Amino acid sequence: MNFITIYFVLVLEEQGGEVMKKIVAVMIAIILLFSISIKVRGCWEYLSVEDLFEMADDIVIGRIVKQDNRLVDSPDDYTDYWLVEVDVVLRGSIEKRQVIITTPGEGISTQFSLGNPGEQVLLFLATYDQYLTPITPQGVVGITLAEEAVFQNATKLSEVLKVEQGYNDEGYSNDILRLIAEEDSVVDMRSIEIEEIPDESSAVIVPMSIGGVALAGVLLIFMRKRD
Repeated sequence: MNFITIYFVLVLEEQGGEVMKKIVAVMIAIILLFSISIKVRGCWEYLSVEDLFEMADDIVIGRIVKQDNRLVDSPDDYTDYWLVEVDVVLRGSIEKRQVIITTPGEGISTQFSLGNPGEQVLLFLATYDQYLTPITPQGVVGITLAEEAVFQNATKLSEVLKVEQGYNDEGYSNDILRLIAEEDSVVDMRSIEIEEIPDESSAVIVPMSIGGVALAGVLLIFMRKRD
């Protein structure tokens, strides 16, 4: 109990009354709230590297293509949709070269970003509401992967991958590389042909264009008949 708490307790004893009791109770609650040290980032609980590997259903290395909520038919207002080009599958059953990843969007206190287009990321994913999503912001790790790397096994992969960011220090990066080396189902996806996921906006533009051409043709015929 710190000096502020003691002060309000003394005031309570001197003044008494229900109002004073409520004020002191609120102040004590606020003090206790800020006194508790919880290791979190924003509203997310801090996870160790071991936790990330244990909790993730899918672990992939990929490159961010873009963030665009038109990637899906009916986007949720509070969700961001990302197109990611998958280079390596460390765990899971992803078979396509491009996948849609979701994150909490604008208006959500837990909102976070995958990064910028073109950046390489190591993603620790779980399935939520039919889409893959990072299990926490820590499930998005910036990396650099050697382009000429040939993946024969996980150990080889850990030798050609550099972790660009971590929540702690060099030990955090080393833990990631160590646990990557223990994954036994590494799949190089770079030889798979990309089946591009079209934007919903482009699907709308095509019918509109066709309709515009048809309308122009009808108007031309009408004008000729008048002549």
